[in-house]
Amino acid sequence: MDLKDFVKIIKSVGIPYARAVFEKKQSLPYIIFLDDDFEGMHANGKRTGQNVSVTVELYTKTSDMQSEKKLETALKAAGLTYEKSERIINEEEHYLLTYYYINFYEREE
Repeated sequence: MDLKDFVKIIKSVGIPYARAVFEKKQSLPYIIFLDDDFEGMHANGKRTGQNVSVTVELYTKTSDMQSEKKLETALKAAGLTYEKSERIINEEEHYLLTYYYINFYEREE
């Protein structure tokens, strides 16, 4: 899997998404994903690929079990595991689910 494949997984959820930030204000729900870490892997003096760690944030107006289920189903179908936390952001009056420790290996071409 590479980052392009990961984006396809997020796109399949059917909720607007962006990498890091939207250029324009979005209505809820939407997804933001962040590349947290790229750890290079090497063998025989050559780079063979990298471990990629990604965080996905699902923003909704209230607790939205349908959007949550769509995202989790897509991640699980791709064989991706995650941890999850949730909170209410009062200043912006929305609900945030954060999926973290999503890791995959991206081979060098």
